Amino acid sequence: MTRMHRLLALPVLALLLVACAGAAAPTPTQNPPPTQSPDPTPASPPVQPTDPAANELDAIIGEWLLEEGTLDGQPIPMVPEAPITLSVNAIRVTGTSACNSYGADWVFTNDGLRLDDITMTLMLCEGHIGASETAYLEALRRTATVELDGERLVFAGEGAELRFVPADD
Repeated sequence: MTRMHRLLALPVLALLLVACAGAAAPTPTQNPPPTQSPDPTPASPPVQPTDPAANELDAIIGEWLLEEGTLDGQPIPMVPEAPITLSVNAIRVTGTSACNSYGADWVFTNDGLRLDDITMTLMLCEGHIGASETAYLEALRRTATVELDGERLVFAGEGAELRFVPADD
């Protein structure tokens, strides 16, 4: 490998390490670091989740497989050889978005739920797999509610719906 190639490889390696490190999910027993308020007034009580699934978190913790989804009225392309998965724990979701691995933190607000700081690996995804991944990630970014509909887990938001079934063990 020439000196020029080695110099070009270092930034690529650094990006891959950052992407892979960001996709690692903490264990459910880890607690986020405590935050301190800059003013001495007593802290307000924590915001309570507003959607029903948040009160039933134990029921949604586990492994899920995307059954179907829509984005702006169009179906999300499903590619059998590149399934979309979701793993839920108490503080984070992770999975495979057809091609890449991803992860995001749960954030509950007075307006509902959102997934914050979605990170992912950076493999190039083309064709049907790339189209599936792009649509799925956009729908995931729009998530505002999570609920159980029978045996299905439904993420929904503006112009987006994702319906998951339990993954086979």
